[in-house]
Amino acid sequence: MRCFEKPDSRETQQLGGTTRPCKEEFMARLTPITSKNQVPAKDQAIVDSIVASRGALQGPFTMFLHSPELAGRLAHLGAYVRFEGSLDMRVRVLAAMTVARELEAAYVWGAQTGGARRLNVPEATITAICFISGSWMRS
Repeated sequence: MRCFEKPDSRETQQLGGTTRPCKEEFMARLTPITSKNQVPAKDQAIVDSIVASRGALQGPFTMFLHSPELAGRLAHLGAYVRFEGSLDMRVRVLAAMTVARELEAAYVWGAQTGGARRLNVPEATITAICFISGSWMRS
């Protein structure tokens, strides 16, 4: 998925000619951790917990696990915010999309736009968040 693309001239005109530099693509400086065998035995329970709550070891957790205690704490915080908080799920998804958009977090954007669609968030709302800061993400 190419999430940060410069729009064509027609899209630029529709946005009033605004542009913002796209993020360059960089290679990871750390090797992604994709298996619990890559962490010390004493920390493998953290990997099991992350996989149990999220279905797989993916996204930012493949980097967070270079510090297993941090990964475990972030997983716990994320689970609370996403699943146990008092905000309506649509509000949570819209908040996550807005932050992902502003920080140009492609992985989070892709995950959250799918969730927004499943929650019947109007496509016009998703598009508005996408273009709100003057740069472009493809979902």
